[in-house]
Amino acid sequence: MPALARQIGESEAAKGPIKHAMEPGSVFPLHAGASGKAILAFLPDAERARLVRARLLRRFAPGTITEAQALEAELARIRRAGWAWSKEELAPGAWALAVPIHDAPGTCVGSLGVAGPVFRLRRERLRDWARLLEQASARLTKLI
Repeated sequence: MPALARQIGESEAAKGPIKHAMEPGSVFPLHAGASGKAILAFLPDAERARLVRARLLRRFAPGTITEAQALEAELARIRRAGWAWSKEELAPGAWALAVPIHDAPGTCVGSLGVAGPVFRLRRERLRDWARLLEQASARLTKLI
C-alpha cells in the first residue's frame, strides 16, 4: 500500500484574495500535512513503522517533517491528542487540522480536516476546532 492519501472533497473560503484548495482526487503523501498524519498515526504499529522507515520523506514546504525519528515523535503526539495539525507542510503559507475517521471496529479509514492560510490561523482555537472535528468524525463512524 503506498503511503498516500486521496483528497475526496473540497470547500473554499469565501473571504479575501487567498485561495487554498486541494482538487478532489488529489494524492499526497501521508507524512506531510495534518490529514495524512492523522491517518498514519492511527495505522497498526507494524504498518506505520514500515511506511515511515521505508520511504523517503520528501520535503514539500518549509514545515514538512523529513526525518523518520521526528515523524515518529509527531505521530505519537497525534495519537495522544487524538488530532493532527500542520503548518506549511504541504504548501507554504497554509495550515491544517485533522482527525482520524474510524470504522465501527476501530480501524482508521480516513481523516476529516480543515485548512486555511497561515495569516488566518488562530492557534488558541485549535483545540476547539479539533473537538468539533472529533464530534463530526464520531458521527461518521456511526454511519460506516
